[in-house]
Amino acid sequence: MIQVFVQGTPLNSDLGGKSRYYNEEGKQCGVEELVLHYYAGDGGGWQGVHAESGIWLTIFGLLMWEVIYADVPNVFYTRFQVHFIQ
Repeated sequence: MIQVFVQGTPLNSDLGGKSRYYNEEGKQCGVEELVLHYYAGDGGGWQGVHAESGIWLTIFGLLMWEVIYADVPNVFYTRFQVHFIQ
């Protein structure tokens, strides 16, 4: 297994906050941008995007569209919706 260590200078160390770093060019960035910058440069000329789980959730939504929005009577019926049901 190959391990890669990417170094950045920490800008803040607030507990619970988003960590910020200075990259090799001195620009502020998050850890995701720091890693993307590494792999785009000396790490091999790669390209990427930081999307968290957005791509997978979009694919899931498209593949399951008919199931998610199926017309099922009273599927979300709760006591809070009683005044809407006739």
